[in-house]
Amino acid sequence: MKRSIIAMFLMTVSVGAYAADFSDLQKLKASNIKTTVEVPTVKGHSYSVWEEACVAFELVSGSPLVTDAKYLESKERVTSCNMETYYETVCQTVYNQQCGYEWVEVCQNVCGYSPHQVCNQVPHQVCRDVPHQVCQTVCTPQNSTTDAAPQCQQVCHTEYTQECHTAYTQQCHMENSYECHNECRDEQQYLCHQVPSQQCHQEPREHEVCNSHYGKSVKKDVRVQIMADRIMFPWEKDSFKSCLKGTELTFNTVSAPYYYGINKVGDTNVTYELSPSYRVPTPPDQAGITNTSISANLPGSSIDLKFREEWASVYAGEKVGLHLELWNSKNGSNWGAEQGAGDKKISEKDFSFEVGDTYSVSMPSAGLKKSKYYYVKWNFFRDGSISTRVPVESRKTGTVYWY
Repeated sequence: MKRSIIAMFLMTVSVGAYAADFSDLQKLKASNIKTTVEVPTVKGHSYSVWEEACVAFELVSGSPLVTDAKYLESKERVTSCNMETYYETVCQTVYNQQCGYEWVEVCQNVCGYSPHQVCNQVPHQVCRDVPHQVCQTVCTPQNSTTDAAPQCQQVCHTEYTQECHTAYTQQCHMENSYECHNECRDEQQYLCHQVPSQQCHQEPREHEVCNSHYGKSVKKDVRVQIMADRIMFPWEKDSFKSCLKGTELTFNTVSAPYYYGINKVGDTNVTYELSPSYRVPTPPDQAGITNTSISANLPGSSIDLKFREEWASVYAGEKVGLHLELWNSKNGSNWGAEQGAGDKKISEKDFSFEVGDTYSVSMPSAGLKKSKYYYVKWNFFRDGSISTRVPVESRKTGTVYWY
């Protein structure tokens, strides 16, 4: 079975130093080269793509106006595909009936009436006569003629008292009850079962197998030449990128403090002539302003800070903005770049200055509590034509104790 395959993929590979078999160009090395593959054009079962190779150029203040040449090589990757047959094992479960005699336990529920004795305890009274002595004193009357004392004697006789208690006598009789129970026995029975089994066979399958190899290649040497000197500050740099894909060579400005007119000279050995036209504002130096001190102006009036300007001569005539936030430090330590857990912002304030060598500011004491530690988060931005107005990353001062 044949089928048409449309292959689409994106491939990125790294190209290192120039291969040894190109000895005449071995001295040139490519920097930061990456290759990208576009969607290929399908030609039957074969297609090809050109890998893109790129190099970067960076120039800073004091760099030569002409860079060293950098080597670019774009290779054609050719992929050939064809259909191959392989065999796949396919299994299915089938059931076969097996029969024979087996011993089987057979049980049935048997019910009927059965006699049984029922006994009860029947109460009755049991009585008896209990004898006991009853005695009394009998005296003769006094004789008036003789004045003799009366004679007394004790006379007793037996009396009987009946005492009774409850006794129990067991009385039994026969009754019939309806009962059920299981009766089981083993007997031979002819039984059949469905027994599963696996049946497997080989089935042919087709899949596409592709192999790639490099075909043609295009090689170029690229350099950059700045056609006129220009003012670049120490924190600025020119960044350019040149890419080769097949025979197409491109050149782009990544970032630069100037707008450059671009002129390409040459074919295999290519020089891009860059003519600076006018300045373009770039981000300022992150370390252009530093905090030199933080102190408490006592008794209880303000927290004072001083900053040093690193590029006063460069930005002369322009303005600079400072944004300050006063924070209470919960743990009271100078913990560095990370904000402490539980720290609380007290106030914030913005300041604007003409660019000078130093800047002094004060944060009001409103909201401050005695015996607490405080610090200031701050950043700055440039307000002029040299740099962009984007604020630099915030940084923090040390802590100060408020008495």
